[in-house]
Amino acid sequence: MEMIKNRTNQLLDLEEQDYMKYIKKINKYKQRSGQKKLGSRIKFEIDLKNKGKEIK
Repeated sequence: MEMIKNRTNQLLDLEEQDYMKYIKKINKYKQRSGQKKLGSRIKFEIDLKNKGKEIK
């Protein structure tokens, strides 16, 4: 049981890292293009995707 718990935590950590990478990319995009709407749209889509995972 402990092993399964650790594995789950590792997977969650990976997802968080991916999410942070996305955020960094979005922030770079915002700085470069000055389009705040684009960045927030991508973030919104990622949030939706993550909410979908939580529901399952």
